[in-house]
Amino acid sequence: MNIFALDKCPMQSALWLDDIRKNKMILESAQMLSTAVRWLDPDTTLPVYKLAYMNHPCTKWARKSRANFSWLLSNMSHMFLQKVGAHKSANLIPSLQKYADDGYFPSENLTPFANCARNLERGVDYSEHTDTHEAYRLYMNDRWKERNITLTWRWGKEPEWRD
Repeated sequence: MNIFALDKCPMQSALWLDDIRKNKMILESAQMLSTAVRWLDPDTTLPVYKLAYMNHPCTKWARKSRANFSWLLSNMSHMFLQKVGAHKSANLIPSLQKYADDGYFPSENLTPFANCARNLERGVDYSEHTDTHEAYRLYMNDRWKERNITLTWRWGKEPEWRD
């Protein structure tokens, strides 16, 4: 569970994310957004996923304000547009957009992004870095180096900051 906030712009964050992670991040984003809807409106009739990862810092961030929720929804939507084929979570976009437009939120403004740029099993931890976007860029550089995979950005753009 994470939000790879590589940039303040949700579209740029989606463009910089490699193709391999897009499917997983679409699902995780849909889970966090669905949890936000169910947490903030337990009686919702919107067809969203069940509660999941309620206490994860990224899930808490998503439900903290309308702007946070909208940022994550925009990021998820841009990731979906950059892939080939269907994704079940994309079916939730209209319902999630309806909630973004009309639902209750404790606040309206964008709050500082949750910084979960760490994986202690791999010895990677940028969670104390003060610039969250830079922390995620450093984190992704480390993750991209460790795998024996071919990284692609078919619909995005390989980041100029990639090592």
